[in-house]
Amino acid sequence: MRVLLDENLPHKLRTGLLGHEVMTASYMGWNGIANGRLLSLAESHGIDVLVTGDNNIAYQQSMAGRTISVVMLSATKWMILNSLW
Repeated sequence: MRVLLDENLPHKLRTGLLGHEVMTASYMGWNGIANGRLLSLAESHGIDVLVTGDNNIAYQQSMAGRTISVVMLSATKWMILNSLW
């Protein structure tokens, strides 16, 4: 599975997603891109899942017709995320 970590998440989160191709918005040069455009870019690059800490994305973006899934995390601090596994 191809996974994109949004810019609001720590890059270290990649280490917990073994078995997946994980890239970051920063690595892709997509920092500062609005959510709708980010979703479209990710889809056009074959990304399956966007993982984000932006809990407003569900209210801002319609997912109808999209091929990408979005996972919204309630915590974005590495210390909290790292303690989950």
